[in-house]
Amino acid sequence: MRTHLIPSKLSTAAIAAVAAVAAAGAVAFAFAQASGSSGGPSIAIEYRGHATATATSSLLWELVPNTPATITVPPGETRLLNARFTAETICRRRAAANGFCSVRIVAQPAGGGALIQLDPASDTDFNIDSAISNTDAMEGHGVERSRRVPAGQYRVFVQRRVTNQTITFVLDDYHFAVETHG
Repeated sequence: MRTHLIPSKLSTAAIAAVAAVAAAGAVAFAFAQASGSSGGPSIAIEYRGHATATATSSLLWELVPNTPATITVPPGETRLLNARFTAETICRRRAAANGFCSVRIVAQPAGGGALIQLDPASDTDFNIDSAISNTDAMEGHGVERSRRVPAGQYRVFVQRRVTNQTITFVLDDYHFAVETHG
């Protein structure tokens, strides 16, 4: 006895839906930028803290006060830098326009060389908070980034900015730690 399967409208729709999701995932994967590195044991940890609130409405990247840490990588070697920044944040708008509050972690070679974003280097694509109302309250947020760097001395620090000048970005009770791994 032979059995013939007759596709129903429901199973055809389900197959089409699965195919569409798979295709969308493949497209999203094709545009994703992956980053990664590995390191040996922890060699040193530098940390900074700040318990006083600071605020900005700057559209340009600016230094988060009291975050710079100096890291030295010996000649002929490399080091994996792993940096974490946590803080209470407020991202409050003063007008009807919405926007975001962003942070990034960067390393700057001694002597003022070009800034190197730690990975993933997402620039303003990483928002630590959003301004969707004018009644935002303090919330805890964090970011972690890493990158392998060659020999030299580096100043590693956090920068912040807003995407709309009508936004006030407040950071309070923050902690910044930079671990160096072999």
